[in-house]
Formats: sequence, C-alpha cells, structure tokens
Amino acid sequence: MGRNGEYWKERFRQMENAQNDISESKAMEIQEQFERAQAAINGKINAWYQRLASNNGVSMAEARKMLSEQELKEFRWNVEEYIKYGKENAKNHAWEKQLENASARVHISRLESLKLEVQQEMEKLYGNYLDSVDSHIRDIYKKDFYHTAYEIQKGIGVGSSLQSLDANLVEKIVSKPWAVDGKNFSDRIWENKTKLINQVHNSLSAMCITGESPDRAIGEIAKNMNVSRSQAGRLVMTESAAFANKAREDCMKNLGVEEFEVVETLDTITCEYCQSMDGKHFSMKDFQIGVTAPPFHPNCRGCTCPYFDDEFTVGEKRAARGEDGKTYYAPSDMTYEEWKKSFVDGDKSRLLEAEDDEHLKKKIGKKYDEITRMRPPATLKDLESEYKDELNKIIENAPAEFKNILQQNLHNIKFAKLNAIGGNRINKKYGIFINLDSDAINPKGKWTSVMHEIGHSIDLQYGRLSHNKLFGDAIKKDFKVFTEEYARIYNMDMEETYEVIKKHFMKADIEESHVISDLFGGLSGNKCVGKTQHDKDYWKGKFALEHEAFAHFFSASVLCNEKKLSVIKNVFPTAYKEFLDLFGGLQ
Repeated sequence: MGRNGEYWKERFRQMENAQNDISESKAMEIQEQFERAQAAINGKINAWYQRLASNNGVSMAEARKMLSEQELKEFRWNVEEYIKYGKENAKNHAWEKQLENASARVHISRLESLKLEVQQEMEKLYGNYLDSVDSHIRDIYKKDFYHTAYEIQKGIGVGSSLQSLDANLVEKIVSKPWAVDGKNFSDRIWENKTKLINQVHNSLSAMCITGESPDRAIGEIAKNMNVSRSQAGRLVMTESAAFANKAREDCMKNLGVEEFEVVETLDTITCEYCQSMDGKHFSMKDFQIGVTAPPFHPNCRGCTCPYFDDEFTVGEKRAARGEDGKTYYAPSDMTYEEWKKSFVDGDKSRLLEAEDDEHLKKKIGKKYDEITRMRPPATLKDLESEYKDELNKIIENAPAEFKNILQQNLHNIKFAKLNAIGGNRINKKYGIFINLDSDAINPKGKWTSVMHEIGHSIDLQYGRLSHNKLFGDAIKKDFKVFTEEYARIYNMDMEETYEVIKKHFMKADIEESHVISDLFGGLSGNKCVGKTQHDKDYWKGKFALEHEAFAHFFSASVLCNEKKLSVIKNVFPTAYKEFLDLFGGLQ
C-alpha cells in the first residue's frame, strides 16, 4: 500500500502522543511516591524532635548522646525490618550491608539513628522509582517496536513474521546508555539519590548544630525533594522518548527501511533547534538519538517515522520475508490485535500470501508487461481519472437491471493509490476503496475485484439481499445436482468427483475458475477447492456463502463477462435466476 509522507508523519505522531500519555501517567505516579516519602520523612523528624526537644531545641551534644539500652533495642527492631524489606524487594545491597553493620554496633547516636531512618525512606523511594522506570521503559520499547512494525506493514499492505522480543535482548537494550555522557537511566537515578541523601543528612546535622526546631530542616528537605521530584518526572519523559525512538530504529532496520524522518511537535513552546530538525530525513545508518533523532534535550516531544523518497511502485519490497520465507497481505483495516496475532504470535490462518512480480508474471504472462508498460504516470489524479472514465463506460454497458443501482452508489466508491499488490476493501459503512495499482494487474481481470466489493456493498445497503432464503437454498441445491450428476456420469464417489471438477474447472490459467474455486470450497468444506478461496473458518460465518455468491454473480453480470456467466449459469442455474429476481424487485 503506497503512502505519502504526511500519512507516515500522522501515524507516528499518534503513536508518540499515545506514548507520551502513558509516560506522563507514569511520571505522575512516581512523583506521588516522592510526596508520600516526603510526608514520611517529615513525620520521622517531628517524632524524633518531640522525643528529645526542650525549649532551647536539640543541641549537637544531645544529638550525639548514645541511645539507651531500650532505645537501642527498638532501633535494632526497626533496622531488622528494613533489612528484611530490602531482601524481599531486592533493594540496594550496599544499603543493606550498611544497615547490617549499624544493627551489629553496640553504640549509636541519636542523630545517626535519625539519619538511618530517613535514609531508609529514601532508599525505598528510589528503589521503587528505579523498578517503576525499568518496567515502564521495557514496556515502552516492546510496545513501540511492535506498533512500528504494525503501522509500517499495514501502511505498505504486506507483512512478514517477527520474532517475539526476547526478555534478555530487551534487558541489554534498555541497560545500554544512549546519551553522550555514557550514563543510563539507572546511573542517573542512583546519582540523584546519593545527592539527595547527602543534602538531607546535611540539613539534619545543621538542625542539631544550631539547636533549631525542625521547621527549617523540613523546609530544606522539601525543597530538595521537590527538585528531585521534578528531575524524576523529566527523567521518565526523556528516557521514555529515547527508548520509544530506539524501538522505532531497531524495527525500521529490521524491516529494511532505508531512511527515517524527524517529526517534531510544533507549537509555541517548541525550541528553535527542534523546529529546525522537523522534516529532516537521514539514512538509517546515521540514526543517533540526541544527534539525528529525538530526544534532542530533556522533555523533547519529537519522534521519528519511515521516510520514502517516492511512493511505492508495484512489487517493491518494503518488508522482509518472514522466517517461513513468505510475505503476506496486511490489510489497511487490520487491527493491532489481529496483526500481532498473525505476525508475532504466528497464527497465519487468516492471512493471504502476497505475490511478487515474478509470481504475477507467471500467472498473467504478456498481459503483465503490457499493463505495466502502458500504465499512466503513477499519480493518484491520473489513475483516478482513468478509472472514472472506465467506470462510466461499464455502467453504460451494464444490463438494465443493474444500471440504476450502480448510478445510485457511485458516491460510495473511493479511489486510493495503494501500489502494493493487494485487494480492494469494503468498510463498515459500505464505502469501496479501489486499490488502483494492484487492480490494474489483477490476475482475475481488471475491475473484477472492484465490482465484487461493490456487490457486497449493494447487498448490505439494500437490507442484505443475499439473505433471501430462496437464493441460499438454490445455491446448495444447484451444487448438489451438479456434483451428483458428475458422480453418476463418471461412476465415482464424491472425493473422486471433487478431483475431476478441480481438474476441469480450477486451472490456474482459466480466468473464470476462481468463482467455482471459491464457492465450491465453501460448499464442500474446502475439499473441492482450487488456488483462490476463502479459508474454512470464513465459511463458518452465517450467510458467508450467500454473501460471496451474490458478489461473484454481481461482478460477472455487471462486467458482462460471458466466460464467467457461462460457468455460473451452467453450475448455478437456479441460484442465478433467484439472484436476478432479487434485483428485479428493486426496480
């Protein structure tokens, strides 16, 4: 499916916005942890002060007094709880060792006990903070890797299998520094923690030296905690943006994309540098976060997307073949969940294998060269004009019973230059999207698939015409009569009969064979089926057979395809009569 630059920018902007929303929620969650920790620290300081304070405050001499025997026991109980918490939650081992040493000491000062209790709150805070960021960044990397693949494969119309991201691989990626200072997010978090602990300890010491009440110390600690809280929010947003773009880089390289483009959020707060980078494109080998790719600074809101210097040409490979050596269609209306189930989890049961130029050449021979050589310049305007002219001629020559209905439904037909080999689509509101490039070399015949989809649209718009019981019963009856007559004439069982029918009616070089192949597949549980057909699961749907028969009959009738009509009238005489009666009732 060919897409222009604006399509890719818009899709990846939406991805980046979604990532930003998730990261902002995570930043707020972590900042709330800072607020709770600050409240706990304030409580500890006030409780400590109330226990020791006199009118003149707490002197350094008082603070340096050793804990009483009972107070030391209480302190050790607290420390043992801290150590247990650290082991159960795999927190900082250096801090754990420091606590064990403190627990073993016979003497400890009142100030030191307060510092240890306050530090425990900060160790817990930063331990949880690191765990939250680590988990969040892993999720961001995986989500953006898969969503990048989904958007690209859906955008170009073909997809290939991707290996599930291995946990060890993700671990290596998120642990590796991306910034020029060589620090990863873990280094930054522990560096900020050490700085904050030193600041808090200094404030506590000053409180004791000056003999002041805790108000000033609590104010200083609050100020430093607020700075650290802001740093935490900024770190979450910046690291999230970095690893989202790292995921896009790795995915685009995996899919064979050769260039990427910088897409910045442009508004009144966008810096001049980011404004200058917006729209620039680079080779994938030059992808470097902070240099050629966002984030260029903390809280940068830019992202990257694939860049193609032209729109796709037919058969151009934009997606690598999967592990099974095959490439599959990825329809534009495919949901992310459907895509992941097919291309990551490996369920290909509902996919149609894409065919490249060589396969098509073998199928349609000289016709391929003739069409591709004579096709007009690859612009949507030219192709759309050509198709509209042809459509008017088709309607003019269509049988009378179809003419008015086609005229009434012209507004539902939408043209799109999709390029990659792929079918036309009908959406939930019955609009038809014509894949102009692929339809021109459709081995079933130009306009065949388009009219098939228009048939589906008309069927739905006029109250599901195909659900008519006489029509459905006639299809099954005609199939039974046809196959049983074959079996009687050739004295064969049904399995042998199916093989003979396939040989006679479903040859790859017979243009009209796909009608019989598809419907006979549905009627026989795919026992009697050729190369073109829906899968078994499709036929389990209620009225699936009637829907497809209606569309096949409609396409052949409107296009006046005598070969196909001859086969349809021969195999489904009663059903075709009922089909014409359905339209007679609409006049």
